[in-house]
Amino acid sequence: MSPASLNALAATYVAKGEFEESRKIFERALALLQRNGDADGCEAGKTYQLLGEVAQVQGHFAEAEENFKKAVALFRMQAGPGDIRTASALNSLGWLYNVGGRIQEASVTLDKAWSIAQMALPEDSPDLLMFLDAQASMHCQRGHFTEAEKHWLRGLRIAEHSNGLDTHQYAAILMHLGEMYSSFGDYKSATELFRRSLAGFEQKGVPLSITQAVMMSELGAAYTRSKNYSAAQPFFSKSLEIVAADRNPVPLGDALVLSRAGDYFMARHDWATAERHFSRALKLREQSLGEDHPLVAQSLISHSAALRKLNRKKEAKNELARANQILAVRKDSAYLANTVDVRSFRK
Repeated sequence: MSPASLNALAATYVAKGEFEESRKIFERALALLQRNGDADGCEAGKTYQLLGEVAQVQGHFAEAEENFKKAVALFRMQAGPGDIRTASALNSLGWLYNVGGRIQEASVTLDKAWSIAQMALPEDSPDLLMFLDAQASMHCQRGHFTEAEKHWLRGLRIAEHSNGLDTHQYAAILMHLGEMYSSFGDYKSATELFRRSLAGFEQKGVPLSITQAVMMSELGAAYTRSKNYSAAQPFFSKSLEIVAADRNPVPLGDALVLSRAGDYFMARHDWATAERHFSRALKLREQSLGEDHPLVAQSLISHSAALRKLNRKKEAKNELARANQILAVRKDSAYLANTVDVRSFRK
């Protein structure tokens, strides 16, 4: 098989959530490129970018960063600094920085990707969606919510008039915009967008995975915040069922589902169940993101609240103090702590 064929084969395993098998095939492609004397070509750049995405899904951020940087360097050298492949690799690297809480690096890298994409693509190209989504998220983190909404709505207009749409990318835009509306208390708009994202997967016949589980948990969270608990409960039951049955865990996706479920059980005064979910979410985030990430602080705050309700006051106090220490030095955490990137756990 050719390296391109191997990459295509590996992508089918990624789609099934079989990440270790996909990794082996990507590495076979790199070995073949090396033997053929093509280790510095664009196909190698593509392989490194795909390997980076797999590593990111599995929570191996340092490995993902190394692979994305290799992809950027190869595309710049072989395709040129203004090529859309260079922009795509930069976008992947910038998203990694964003999810990892390295906001300044994310901003610079994503802005570079956006500048290239605007020059390289027509203004109505579906290939712009990933860049529009990235820019919108960064505007949110800067507090420019009107600009963020404009980018996401533009992305939705492009998506709805295109053929061969990437269902995951469309869902990412719907969910991120829904998260912003939910954070402002506009639960009606948020639930509509979350439902649309789920409907897109159903229409395409996409098997249930962590991606849909996260969307279900976000929909359940919107219902919980509006105190519509009977509407929320089925979505949490199903999302937790998907996480429990998954043979190939996606740490950050699982953590978000568990965290949202914990909020639901807190609202229902089931402190013990909430504590179990928050504890698992905290461990998953610490393992993937390190101990000083805003999402870790968010989990600490949530877990400490459950611990207080269970009269474990000393533990609660220690965890809250640790969360405040993280947030005191992370001035960029306000929006980051309430968002998630679907592409961080695409399956």
